[in-house]
Amino acid sequence: KESLINQQISTRGAEASFQQAKLTREVAEIAVKEYVEGIYAQDKATINGEIKLAESDLARAADRVEWAKRMFDKGYVSRAQRVSEELNLQKAQFALEQAASKLDVLEKFTKDKTIKELRSDVEKAFSDEKAKEQTYNLEKEKEAKYERQIANCKLLAPGDGLVVYANDPGRNFGSN
Repeated sequence: KESLINQQISTRGAEASFQQAKLTREVAEIAVKEYVEGIYAQDKATINGEIKLAESDLARAADRVEWAKRMFDKGYVSRAQRVSEELNLQKAQFALEQAASKLDVLEKFTKDKTIKELRSDVEKAFSDEKAKEQTYNLEKEKEAKYERQIANCKLLAPGDGLVVYANDPGRNFGSN
């Protein structure tokens, strides 16, 4: 009976480990869906917004350069202001290139890498879940074995009477 109690404790522990592994796998599956349908889409939308903003800044900077050139030719602005507007145009071009590059990296590398990492986590969690499930089933079988052994320990006589043990030296009923 003591072995059965110890086995029941082991079985409950194995069941808890199995349930935890199952939840870990489910969370890993949700993480894949979260990235594909949520985080990736959000990152892409953010970068597309940065690109639109950079394009707008670039167009505005180009207009300012044209205006500064015309005003410089007429003598209304200094060379320094014209150069400053040209530098702002270069900054806007760089910001647009950076945003486009960020989108390119997201599309070509980050998306695939992240999805593969997350799916790998799902596969690992699935393997762990299956191993814990097998351990749990094994512990249940051991527990059932102990229960069967205890049930088989009870001997029933076909009728009422006295039990005499053959090798009991303390009892002497006239024969050895």
